[in-house]
Amino acid sequence: MIWWIWILAGVVFAALEILVGGELWLLLIGIAAFGTGMLAAVGLPGPELQILTFAVLLGSAFLVRRRLTPKTRPRVVQGAAALVGEIGTVTRTVGPARSGQVEVRGSTWPALAAEGPDIAPGAGVRVAAVVGIRLRVRPLASETPSPSPNRTAPQDASS
Repeated sequence: MIWWIWILAGVVFAALEILVGGELWLLLIGIAAFGTGMLAAVGLPGPELQILTFAVLLGSAFLVRRRLTPKTRPRVVQGAAALVGEIGTVTRTVGPARSGQVEVRGSTWPALAAEGPDIAPGAGVRVAAVVGIRLRVRPLASETPSPSPNRTAPQDASS
């Protein structure tokens, strides 16, 4: 192959990566093509050896990219499961065995109390779980407040 075709392919793939804004896969193809073109320009003979060089450079680039990518990606919670921990308001009485309704993030959801007595309309609740499309909620009053970092211990009046 003619060396400038490899260089042109490398530039095209790099430009596509910039336009698409992907995860660098097109850029890696462009780098491998550009590198093959540079080697062909200085005397890499025959199309077979050039294609082999391109494959080796591309495989190496993919391996390096894979090594640099974090092994774990943050799990994105979507749908109803994203409601766990959110605060809402009871719109229809909710109990452990009594299905009611809770408004969370501007939407009304069927709900059951996770435990304890019935929760009256207007009460604040926190979503404890999602089972199907039904929320399990706990009243905000039943939560134990976490200690505030600014809170200090009471001072003894005698000191």
